[in-house]
Amino acid sequence: MPPVDMLCYFKVQKSDESAFMALMERHWPTLFQAGLTTSEPARVRRCEDKAGNVVIVEGFSWKDASSPGIAHQSPEVKQVWVPYGA
Repeated sequence: MPPVDMLCYFKVQKSDESAFMALMERHWPTLFQAGLTTSEPARVRRCEDKAGNVVIVEGFSWKDASSPGIAHQSPEVKQVWVPYGA
């Protein structure tokens, strides 16, 4: 199966930006170590919208279409994803 490109968009409060970026540093390496992504590292960009809110954009490629489902079952991935909700 071919890789699946992913683009993630996160609105982050400025007061939480440092903690969020620390999670982002762990995100792609965790997915890659689990064999769920291609070898091309994620591309992460910090932006601001017209209102001045912080927006983090991450692009990466899943290894194949089954990878997201496997990621949702992975305890290692969940350790990174659960704090994103906060």
